Amino acid sequence: MAKSTYDVIKDFGSEPGAEYLSFSPYWLICVFRLKYPTTYNRNSKSSLSTLYSDAVELRGDPMVITDDVLQMQVSGSKTSYLMQLNASLVHSGTNYLSEIFPGDYIMAWMVNNKETYEDLMSRVSKLGSGSGRSVNQFSDGLKFVGRVQSLRKKITQVTEGPRFVRYALNAVSFNEFDSQLFYEPHLAEKEPKIGNYFGRLGKSLNELVKDKAQGHGIDINKALPFFLDLLLGKGVPPNIGRGNSDSRLQSTTGLTAPYAYILPDIIGQALGKKQTSSSGGIVTYADILEAVIGIQTYSSLEFSDDERALISSEDSTVKVDQLEVAKNFQPDGTRGAGSRRFTNDDMLGEFLPQVPHFYNKSVWSVLQQYLNPAVNEMYTCLRVNPDGAVVPTLMVRQLPFTSKFLNTELKVTRFLELPRWGIDEVLIQDVDIGRSDSIRFNFVHVYGDSVDHSQPFAAQVVRNPPIRDDLDIARSGLRSHMQTVPCAPADTRNGSPAKWMEITADILMGQQLTLTGVMTTFGIQAPICPGDNLEWDGVVFHIESVTHSCSIAGDGKKIFQTVLALSHGVRSDPGTTDTSIYAGINTDDQLGFHPGLTKDSPQDIDVDQRPGGSRDASAPEALDISGEGTLV
Repeated sequence: MAKSTYDVIKDFGSEPGAEYLSFSPYWLICVFRLKYPTTYNRNSKSSLSTLYSDAVELRGDPMVITDDVLQMQVSGSKTSYLMQLNASLVHSGTNYLSEIFPGDYIMAWMVNNKETYEDLMSRVSKLGSGSGRSVNQFSDGLKFVGRVQSLRKKITQVTEGPRFVRYALNAVSFNEFDSQLFYEPHLAEKEPKIGNYFGRLGKSLNELVKDKAQGHGIDINKALPFFLDLLLGKGVPPNIGRGNSDSRLQSTTGLTAPYAYILPDIIGQALGKKQTSSSGGIVTYADILEAVIGIQTYSSLEFSDDERALISSEDSTVKVDQLEVAKNFQPDGTRGAGSRRFTNDDMLGEFLPQVPHFYNKSVWSVLQQYLNPAVNEMYTCLRVNPDGAVVPTLMVRQLPFTSKFLNTELKVTRFLELPRWGIDEVLIQDVDIGRSDSIRFNFVHVYGDSVDHSQPFAAQVVRNPPIRDDLDIARSGLRSHMQTVPCAPADTRNGSPAKWMEITADILMGQQLTLTGVMTTFGIQAPICPGDNLEWDGVVFHIESVTHSCSIAGDGKKIFQTVLALSHGVRSDPGTTDTSIYAGINTDDQLGFHPGLTKDSPQDIDVDQRPGGSRDASAPEALDISGEGTLV
């Protein structure tokens, strides 16, 4: 395996090649209940307070739920920026319908051993005390940070039997990106009038597009962080609130964006945010959301002995080996302080310098206007950061599926460079992989739309002709991938669409030979997430979605499973030709996890005894070959 591979079996206290697991799952939910579930005052027809600190004041200590959690599932996918938590709670004396309300903050953990659980419980119970430590380290099993969406109570009467009460809890993460674009003047510093805000917005847009040569537009690498900060904020800036007599006002006057969600301080503490962007300021969503932007490359780097000694002396609460693992999951050359980090290489794409479409748009849809989806992607996840902490993360990067054989001067993200999660055979519960002709492509054309239509489609076809596989078209029919990308006029004239096609064709051509499927494993405690790679049986897959499930069976047995949706499976050692990158081409591929074979025949038949072996062509058809294996 690559040096940038984390072997998941280490979560279980074992090393690769182990024949058994020590596995004892535990899980818990912590709800941070808001003091005012509704802040609207019908008498005054306005909010019940002018102090924004009141909006995030909590009602009592955090509610920790353990034994009442009968079942819980957490899922995240690259296809949706929203993570979901669904849980079933039993009624054991707590009326959850009167305790948990929509909008309350919630965190959830799943671990696979008692020692980690007890240490985690100790830290969770101290949150808010002032002496509490973070609860989001690499080995803490943090699976969810979000807000309650709904809670429903269900009473079921069994015929001639008992009556059951269950609560269905649903929570959502990253729904801050759902915020519709409207302006709330009190959430921007010294903006008493809506007109002032739009004036400042116009000034900001001018700064974004100034000094642009004719025909050139807004650079994607500037636009995305600009709008992210503009709409969700940078956190509370320094030196604000001076001159206010009320200390509570001093912590809220510096919010720099109309959608800069404010959070209870305890959430920042739980995620290891020891101080906000301002000394003494309140925590905002911008403080806990981290963003990684740019083309990614990875090098597996180990700490030197001096670095390891320094880390150990600075913070004994963070394990050096976990920081080393976290380091391997960070793109090379990331620069920038705090929650915004940029790689050394910029993404491709420029856009016409015009006023963006804000009206009735969500924050996410505004960001997507400047993505250039032909070669880039954007998604959210809980991911480990350079400090070894698991935090809400926005990833904006080039599509990471470029093969090693693409000969180009462009900066690209090679698929096999992405960090990997290694899955040992003892972890496997179920695997379903294969190929499909539905993802066959043999004709790729990407062209730019500059909005002013200065370059008609016919001219672009001549300048940037499609990339095609004529032989495959002849035998399989035309399977086209056509895409239009909004861009600056200069892009349509300087051959940029040809560059985009070059990357796109390398990804799509022959895609029907890559392996896709679903893998179910014993519950993974480590922060495995969509967007990373997974290595198993000599194949490297891309992780499209992750679903963690835990439950208590009818016999009282605890179950903790992780289900991974996988795509783009290719050889971990791609060889020297185009065809050699595909896994399962040779007859002895992907046989390492087959069960052993047994032979039940009175005749002396020559049977290949490799795992998943084949019998000799001269063997009689009545030969009975069966086998069963156990992964323990």
